[in-house]
Amino acid sequence: MFISSIVIIYRYSYIGKDKNLTRFIILVYIFVVSIALMIISPNIIRILLGWDGLGLISYALVVYYQNVKSANAGIITVLSNRLGDVAILVVISWIRNFGRWDFFYFQEIFKSIDLQLIIMLIILAGMSKRAQIPFSAWLPAAIAAPTPVSSLVHSSTLVTAGVYLLIRFNELLGVNNFLLLVSIITLFISGLGANFEFDLKKIIALSTLSQLGVIIIILSLGLWEIAFFSFD
Repeated sequence: MFISSIVIIYRYSYIGKDKNLTRFIILVYIFVVSIALMIISPNIIRILLGWDGLGLISYALVVYYQNVKSANAGIITVLSNRLGDVAILVVISWIRNFGRWDFFYFQEIFKSIDLQLIIMLIILAGMSKRAQIPFSAWLPAAIAAPTPVSSLVHSSTLVTAGVYLLIRFNELLGVNNFLLLVSIITLFISGLGANFEFDLKKIIALSTLSQLGVIIIILSLGLWEIAFFSFD
């Protein structure tokens, strides 16, 4: 809430004279509501509502300037995020086999091979939203959005939603070697790519991607409490 408030205040000095300022404010407010809904949701259905809201509003914010660059970036962003949405939908239908959608319930009671499909789909959804390899192309491309959007959506909230989702499923995740490998590759590729960029916003996006790799390395080792506080 504090970061979102600062971004709303900052927009006056950046796009204060924009003729579509009201639309921008409404989109940012809906985005904040979506992230809050995802955080406080006790079951996977309401997580999907916040998750889908994040994807749709981020697309609308990326294409805010309505030019060719922003349109191309918006398509990459929305297609990458749709994969995560499909994974969440499959998880919803599969969780129903266990009697209810409250993920706290089945994490504590069921720890059998039947849940391997669920954790695989959750990892896929988290990878698409947090821009890990091979879904990392959308984060540097999304800098076509206004700078307040980049500071809010692509640095502090949207990309950490995938990490937060994995933290919610920490009991099933445990120590995950696949997640560790993917995060190390993402950390290396993003850090290497930033050395060859000249656009400052793209360098910051790749730096964010590199830091996400560090957080996922911690999470893949089973240290979800440290990963949670690493957001700061």
